[in-house]
Amino acid sequence: MHETQEKATTHKVFMKIIRPWPGRSGYLEKFSDLTSNGMARFRFEGDNYDTIAHVSNMEYKVYD
Repeated sequence: MHETQEKATTHKVFMKIIRPWPGRSGYLEKFSDLTSNGMARFRFEGDNYDTIAHVSNMEYKVYD
C-alpha cells in the first residue's frame, strides 16, 4: 500500500469501496495511512474528511 500512497500523489488513482459502503468510489486526493491490521486511511477528491476501510474491501485502478 505504500506504493498506492506514492501513486496517489503522482498519478490519478480511482478507488472503489466494495464493503461496507458499496458504490462509494472516486479519485483519491490522498492516501495517508495503513495500519498493521490492514486498515487504510484515505480521502476522496472533494471530500472534507478521511475514509477508513480495510484493504480487502477496496479495488483501485491507477491512471497515468
